Amino acid sequence: MLNKNLLRETKGSRKFLFGTAAAGLITGGLILAQAFLLARLANNVFLKGQNLEQVLPFFALLVPIVTLRALFSWLEEWFALHLAQTAQTSLREAILSKIDRLGPVRLRDEQTGELLHLITEGLEVLHAYFGKYMPQVFKTAIIPIMFFVMIFSRDWITGLILLFTAPMLPMFMMLIGKWSKSVTNKQWRALDRMTGFFQDLFQGLTTLKTLNMSKRQGDKVEALSESFRRNNLEVLRVAFLSALTLELFSTLSIAMVAVGLGLRLLNGMLEFEPAFFLLLLAPEFYQPIRNLGTQYHASLNGVEAANRVYRFLETPESEATAEAPGSGRDEKAGSGGEAAGFFVPPEQGGAVRAGDSGAPAAPAKNPANGVFGYAGDGAACGVSIVFDHVDHRYREAQSESLQDISFALERGQKTALVGPSGGGKTTILHLLLGFLSATGGRILAGGEDLAGLDMAAWRRRIAWVPQKPWLFAGTIRENLLIGMPGITDAAIREAGEDLGLRSWLEGLPEGLETRIGQGGRELSGGQRQLLAITRAWLRQSSLLLLDEATANLDLVREEAVQEALLHLMAGRTVLAAAHRLRTVSAMDRVLVIDGGRIVEDGPPGVLKASGGVYQSLLEAGGGE
Repeated sequence: MLNKNLLRETKGSRKFLFGTAAAGLITGGLILAQAFLLARLANNVFLKGQNLEQVLPFFALLVPIVTLRALFSWLEEWFALHLAQTAQTSLREAILSKIDRLGPVRLRDEQTGELLHLITEGLEVLHAYFGKYMPQVFKTAIIPIMFFVMIFSRDWITGLILLFTAPMLPMFMMLIGKWSKSVTNKQWRALDRMTGFFQDLFQGLTTLKTLNMSKRQGDKVEALSESFRRNNLEVLRVAFLSALTLELFSTLSIAMVAVGLGLRLLNGMLEFEPAFFLLLLAPEFYQPIRNLGTQYHASLNGVEAANRVYRFLETPESEATAEAPGSGRDEKAGSGGEAAGFFVPPEQGGAVRAGDSGAPAAPAKNPANGVFGYAGDGAACGVSIVFDHVDHRYREAQSESLQDISFALERGQKTALVGPSGGGKTTILHLLLGFLSATGGRILAGGEDLAGLDMAAWRRRIAWVPQKPWLFAGTIRENLLIGMPGITDAAIREAGEDLGLRSWLEGLPEGLETRIGQGGRELSGGQRQLLAITRAWLRQSSLLLLDEATANLDLVREEAVQEALLHLMAGRTVLAAAHRLRTVSAMDRVLVIDGGRIVEDGPPGVLKASGGVYQSLLEAGGGE
């Protein structure tokens, strides 16, 4: 009757669950008292002919009982509401935490629209399960038994009627419920797919219009909508059939009780007061079972949504969920999100091991040891990184995407990763960000194994400028300060000065309060990159990762972005996946990646003159 996973979600809110059950139990006792008083009143007024003054004490008791019944019914609803809210909040936090742990790479197997539907509507439909169905299960397990004991002790014949008719209602409910569950699951899956399809359709509407494909997609929307309408009608048909069945059998059962009581009352085998008392209790006996059937159908969507939630929560966080190569996504990490600006600025002072709280440590100047450090009065001196025979294989891949990758980045060293698209450059960056895990070898940060560090704390100490940074609907200031609420306007102005962007920032229509749409729709590609670079500067991280930050920009915009990048890289350890010659020429070292292996390694000037792969890439236009 109850989903075990969802029952576990109430562990932190059992007081609300017990409160609901207790309120239901007390309400059942008040129903008994109310039925007893009504039977006594009817007997004294109609058969004994008592006047108002004589029955007034019974009215005086009846009024507070009715009032208390209403009060405890309200309390039952209140407990159920808080039970549902607590469980929904717990599940929503679990999903968001899972999304954070999986990272953008492993989330590529998930459709954005479906995830959005799951977090919003999917969890909202669970309200019926936690707030209605679950409390009703406990009420159905308590109240009918209480009434049966009372009825059987007063009249065993009526008790036997209840005993033989009551199981028929759950039996028919289970038979129809299996059919209803199948239909509801089909409807929920259709809604999930339709939500994901609409999300993708809206995001690609410009492309569809350009290719004159919008009419064809409109036909698909119409077909999906018609299919969903038919599924809805099927669900309603089953729900109405179930309600009819429960109402029919409960009505027939009550009628049997009424006929039996009436015949024995006419034959003098039963007094009026106990007969009327039993007749008043009969509908109350069946009511919880009828309500359970109603709430069962209302909760089916919630159960299917919960199954989808738990399938997502059980997604492996190991390498098995990574995207396979050859999909064209390996070199487009930026489309998934951006680390720069998502976390609070780092406070330096040693490695952060797994299990640490992740709270920033006190700043340390010129530390002798530790993963991070500052030199002088705060200028970043960088962080050392070592790849020690690192391998990586994507799920379902026939070969490894990285093979025996070994190199070291010294503190403050600037290194470029170049090579053909799909060669593994972005995979290396994802390994450093903790979005992927090495399947062989190890990665060391400041002498500490990256696998043993707290990833959340590690990422707080990295600045990442991707190819396509994500900007949220809001102001320029809000986008710059994401994850960094303590940053002041003075710091933003300093960033503008240092990066050579002050005139651009001050030239915005409303300055930092200029509003932009989701994804930075009102900004050009170059302006989005400049915001991402400013965000990275504000983090004051000693490790900077660049993922083709100047790709897809024209020469004019590239020049502005490149100037800002040169300022940003000063004094930091930099690892950049790069295509453009100007980016590479500013580096201390170039690693040429081809087929998942390092095929060349050295200063850009030396490699350019060597006549190898690097020179071929330059002659071909930077490898693009």
